[in-house]
Amino acid sequence: MSISVDVKLKIINFGVVAIGSVNSVTANPKDLFRSAVAIGAPGVIIVHNHPSGDPTPSNADHRFHQRRHV
Repeated sequence: MSISVDVKLKIINFGVVAIGSVNSVTANPKDLFRSAVAIGAPGVIIVHNHPSGDPTPSNADHRFHQRRHV
C-alpha cells in the first residue's frame, strides 16, 4: 500500500500497489511512487503486512528498505 501525505503527514491519497503470495510480493518502485508524484504529494508512506503474523522484518524487508530509503 502506498499512502501519499502532506507536510503534516495528513493522508491525502492511498491505494493498493501490489498483491503477493503468502511468501512474497513484487512491487515496482515506479508503482510505489506514481500516485504521489502525480498529485504532487510531498511525502509517501509504504506499508505491507506479514501474513505469517510475525512482524519481524525479513532479510528482504531490510534490503527493500535500504534500496528505497531516502
